[in-house]
Amino acid sequence: MRLGIVNDLDRGDPRIAMMPATLARYAKCGVNVELAKGLGEHLGIADEVFVEAGAAIADREDVLRHSAAVA
Repeated sequence: MRLGIVNDLDRGDPRIAMMPATLARYAKCGVNVELAKGLGEHLGIADEVFVEAGAAIADREDVLRHSAAVA
């Protein structure tokens, strides 16, 4: 299963649906997690941290188009 994570900064919501430690648990269970580029930048979390946890990084539109579930 592919899980996509995007943000709602354009709506004024600074929260993100998944932190790197949680993402690592999902990846360990075999879930493919794909994040929108820059998802955690406003929180000081670089894309590389998410990649190290097991995520793939893509444009927001690609994440929405290719994910079975989106958070």
